[in-house]
Amino acid sequence: GGVMTVLFDRDHTAFTAFEREIAQAGVAALQPWIEAALPRSSDVERRGSARPVETMFDQLATDAVAAGQHASIIVMSVDAAMEAPGLLPSWVARIRARLRAGDRAGMLNDHEIAVLLYGASADQAATISSRLEQMLETRGDSSGFTAPLIGVFTREPDLPFEGSLVAAARASALGRA
Repeated sequence: GGVMTVLFDRDHTAFTAFEREIAQAGVAALQPWIEAALPRSSDVERRGSARPVETMFDQLATDAVAAGQHASIIVMSVDAAMEAPGLLPSWVARIRARLRAGDRAGMLNDHEIAVLLYGASADQAATISSRLEQMLETRGDSSGFTAPLIGVFTREPDLPFEGSLVAAARASALGRA
């Protein structure tokens, strides 16, 4: 039921009929072994392996805290009136260009960006969030610009934490509004 493609590279220009039969017999003999060795994936498995950015950031933060480091997250929510095609991806690219090698930035959805900072205290994260806000304000056409709503939350290694780091940063943003 499966399809297998085999590619041969050789110095000679054409296969003879005998060589083609030998190659087909070899492929026919190998196909059951290859199919048994390679696990098949289904549509459900492919979709199940993709994780939302929020879940991934929560796991990365948990790993950082387990290693004894602070983990800070910044969530920036853009007003629906500011949304424009390609706006958030361009902002994420600008943010990623300014982050340290171990830090991460990504889109949570069509109006939110999250930035995960390893080893950044709450004060450092607040400083970085204000720098990010200034960077986004100077995006060129400032007419009608509304600054994004920004929330910051930091996990500390010695303090217990339950729930989502991203949700805590969102709550922080709502507390500032």
